[in-house]
Amino acid sequence: MTRRGLELPNEHGIQSWLDSSFGACYPLYTISTTPSHTKERADRMKTLWIRDQYMQQILAGLKTTEVRVAYPNITRLEAGNELLLNDRHRYRIRRIATYSDFPTLLANEDPAAIAPDLSEDEILAALREIYPPEREALGTVALEIEPLPAERA
Repeated sequence: MTRRGLELPNEHGIQSWLDSSFGACYPLYTISTTPSHTKERADRMKTLWIRDQYMQQILAGLKTTEVRVAYPNITRLEAGNELLLNDRHRYRIRRIATYSDFPTLLANEDPAAIAPDLSEDEILAALREIYPPEREALGTVALEIEPLPAERA
């Protein structure tokens, strides 16, 4: 993964990278790998609905990163939170990374973990088919997920 700019870790395990190539600093993306420290956050179970073709790739262990836009309900998630995929499959968030847009996300995440059978250009087109420009403008989120032990084959 190529990173430009200045890396700024903090005491909560959250890292931000700032780009100052044009004389001004602005965040490129943030990664959180710190599990939640409050019972309220640790008990959170968010249901995500995933299209069947992508759900099958997740269940087969081929797709390990789910991409969303930064809706408030997504930005409240933390590493360590449990997810219920399609109201049936229990997964845990291993890592969360936020980005300004889909191209930045794709430049920093493994495309094969997002959509194993698509090229980077095809992934970008698929994401923009799902999320219109005004949604992408909210920011984008990569959720690295892993099955909970009961889900493993």
